[in-house]
Amino acid sequence: MSSPARFAEVAPRVRGPLRQSRAVVARVASLTKAAPIRSAGWAASGELAGKCALLLTTVIIARAASPETFGRYVALSAIAMVAAGLWDFGSSTLASKAVAAGEIRARDAIRDVVRLRAIVVPAWVILFAVTTAIVGVSNPRDFIPFAAVSLLFASHAPLLGILRGELRFRTVATLWTVGRFVTCVVTLAFALAPRGLGLQEAGWAGVCGEASTLLLAVAAVLLRSEPAGYRNRRSITFRASLPLAANGVLSLAYNRLDVVLLTALAGADQLDKYGPASRLQDALYVFPYVVTTVALPVLSRRARAEGSAEVVGRAAVRTSVCGFLFGLLAAGALVFAAPRALELVLGAGYRGSAEATRVIVLFLPFSMAVAPLLSALISAGRSIDTSKVFGLSFAVSFSLHVILDPRFGATGGSVATVARDVVAVPFAYLLARRAGLVGPALRRRRLTAAFARGSQVG
Repeated sequence: MSSPARFAEVAPRVRGPLRQSRAVVARVASLTKAAPIRSAGWAASGELAGKCALLLTTVIIARAASPETFGRYVALSAIAMVAAGLWDFGSSTLASKAVAAGEIRARDAIRDVVRLRAIVVPAWVILFAVTTAIVGVSNPRDFIPFAAVSLLFASHAPLLGILRGELRFRTVATLWTVGRFVTCVVTLAFALAPRGLGLQEAGWAGVCGEASTLLLAVAAVLLRSEPAGYRNRRSITFRASLPLAANGVLSLAYNRLDVVLLTALAGADQLDKYGPASRLQDALYVFPYVVTTVALPVLSRRARAEGSAEVVGRAAVRTSVCGFLFGLLAAGALVFAAPRALELVLGAGYRGSAEATRVIVLFLPFSMAVAPLLSALISAGRSIDTSKVFGLSFAVSFSLHVILDPRFGATGGSVATVARDVVAVPFAYLLARRAGLVGPALRRRRLTAAFARGSQVG
């Protein structure tokens, strides 16, 4: 058969797959240009860059300080974040949702946040004092820098929330990354100094980073003219913040206070093993955090504009399934790589953390699966349901810590940490189904009819 004849025979077979390939490429290209995808890209890049800086900071401190100092650093950092979450009292999430839904201006949101924070200051003082006493840090020079980190972090959190509500994810990514790398650079400078790197130096390095983020966030929010069309109703109130405050405190509590519980129940030697695993978990939280950060303002705007429960529910379920599969692959790879990676990155002294690390990374697929469901509930005005999820997860985790930590130490703490996300997924889906976000079309239609009213409940 001649070449032209063969070409005429083969060409139709090849032309069809080529057209399909071009259609797939065009579809992917169009998706990358969509606003939610771009927002997720900026949020992910900022979080990944910040987590890389945090990881470098952790490695520097682990290498330059003793395991005991490193364990205390992990504990005080956890306390600082828990106290910051309490003082925030859900105002950052509420500010992001309110600005995204067009309910309030940025400057008025800041005013309402300041009023709310003034009420919660005593709770911050009590929590910080009690938890530092539990971990055995009594020297003011040791815990004062971490108290400053807590206050600074809580101060810039609502500003970043306002920027996310305006869908300015690129600005948020830049500010977050700058602050984390400032901390990393100052930590490295202390480590190279003749005096060396201690607990106090590590804390003051964190102060420099959080102060940088705060100053830049103030400039980004206040030095920009605000668009018209906001109703300026007072959305950030104590009552409206209660469910989101419970979410924030419980989330930080079972993400951070696990090190405090482990120290109290199993001893400081087990904290040395659990510390690296806990820091790795903090780094991996970038993935569910990005999903929540982008989904909340985007779904809030869509729910208000379209009033469609079906759109929100479908998007949440699809994202949940994809997130679970991605997290499962990532966790599987980390289970096999954990021992060698710990020895390579942190040193031979941290081999004892391998077992706890292998267990704790299994949280990732479940955390990725529950994040979009929680965002959908908040956007639908069902914040109280998300508080139920966090409350049940915290209760299960705390109970397992009490049961497992004294006997199994760091490994038992890792099991208790993973269990909270395992429990959260089916419970969040059940609440989403009961709210009408998923399940029978009739219930979705009923929710759709009440969406405009429900989205203002907060």
